[in-house]
Amino acid sequence: MKIAYFEACSGISGDMTVAALLDAGAAIERLRAGLAALPLSGYELASETVKRGACRATRFHVTLDDACMQPSRRWLDIKQMIEVGEKAGLPARVASRSLAAFEALARAEAKVHGCALDEVHFHEVGAVDSIVDIVGAFLCLEDLGVERCFVGPLPLGSGTTADVTTTDVTTADGTIAGETTDAGIHSAGIPSGGVPSGGIPGGGNAGHGVIPIPAPATVELLRGFEVVAGDGSGETVTPTGAAILRAVAKPLRPSFRLDKHGSGAGSRELDDRPNILRVLLGDAEEQSDSQAIVIEADIDDMSPEAVSYAVERLRGAGVLDAGVQPLGMKKGRLGMRLSVLCAPADLERLAAMVLAETSTIGLRYRAMRRMVLARRLEIVDTEFGPIAVKVVERPVSERPVSEGPTSERSESRHPAEEHPAFDPFRRLAGSSSQSSSRASARNLRNLRNAPDSHSSSDAVPEFADVARAAAEHGRPFIEVYEAAVAAFGRRARPAGDS
Repeated sequence: MKIAYFEACSGISGDMTVAALLDAGAAIERLRAGLAALPLSGYELASETVKRGACRATRFHVTLDDACMQPSRRWLDIKQMIEVGEKAGLPARVASRSLAAFEALARAEAKVHGCALDEVHFHEVGAVDSIVDIVGAFLCLEDLGVERCFVGPLPLGSGTTADVTTTDVTTADGTIAGETTDAGIHSAGIPSGGVPSGGIPGGGNAGHGVIPIPAPATVELLRGFEVVAGDGSGETVTPTGAAILRAVAKPLRPSFRLDKHGSGAGSRELDDRPNILRVLLGDAEEQSDSQAIVIEADIDDMSPEAVSYAVERLRGAGVLDAGVQPLGMKKGRLGMRLSVLCAPADLERLAAMVLAETSTIGLRYRAMRRMVLARRLEIVDTEFGPIAVKVVERPVSERPVSEGPTSERSESRHPAEEHPAFDPFRRLAGSSSQSSSRASARNLRNLRNAPDSHSSSDAVPEFADVARAAAEHGRPFIEVYEAAVAAFGRRARPAGDS
């Protein structure tokens, strides 16, 4: 699976995203061809190589025609434009991602301004250059074959829109068209009737007056992402950049094989860092048992019974695993650490469930990789009824051959080598009353493998099945367990077969 990881140490905007992806190998010719499907005109695309600090990067330009008007577009206007583009050849996934980005932005604007979704006017984000940036970013991702995106910590910037000047997008005659000198566009500046391509007098004031940075819509779009408050001067994350991330990116640091990378330049020079957005492209394994998320919460004000209930609720909600361990917390309090293992796609849903089902006021999560042995379930027939047995394929470790003299200690075998690892009671198998069943249990290891095999099979009867059968027949648990072990040694059939 091809993935993209955005390293936004200086922030992110739409034009920086396109520039980084072009620098990583996306073709500007295919970008032009894809954008031609949209009912949009009056612009030209260009890219150039620049330096930001000591770093080389690609700069992406959208040049507007002199007569190009910048109308205020509503969410429904943008939606219709993209749907028309899809019918004209815009790739379906690009259209879907673009719609998701604009819808997320529309919902954020509606929430922060307290209006209905249909009443949202995008102002600058509805202008030609912003539409090109958002749809163009997804066209570049499509060109590079990227299936999933991730992003690291995002600097939130500081100040207000009054501190920002507009010098970013130029028209054919060299005049400005409303972008900022920071990472990109802020969501404001154009009245509902539109303005000519000469730009906005005063530049920095938004359509809703002076607003803090990051813009309120940007803050709403970044909910759930890892951010660094006050990091950077001016606007570092723009609504267009945040909308792109909201549509396709997860706030995780994935493990993958790096293939190529690219750097997209912002419009200004920064004093403390290169003003670039870096994208790393590579291959990661498809979502599988090897990739997982660990969610953790430390709790010191819930009873064990309540925590146990929360764990059971989580287990029933599709976690890979969940557990609790004791923990010493501040002021000598005894607490508990709730740990949840889940698939990356389930992060948001299960994190919300942890916050709802426990008293914690926060949690942490991290991406991790794990090694999982192949396993399967088989059903065995016993005198106590059918019982499921979990069969695990375990690699065989090669024992080094000693070339020197052996000591008395090394000549003796460890008791663990004499007895099966799957014995639930860890009892020695020497007594005459247990020798027969224990012998059959010991033979389960390597049961289905040739002498030269590099793996062995461990078989463990499912405890729930054993407990049920033991209760139904009024027999000791260990007796039913050993009957299942012996039955597996004689015959097994795949689970689900009749």
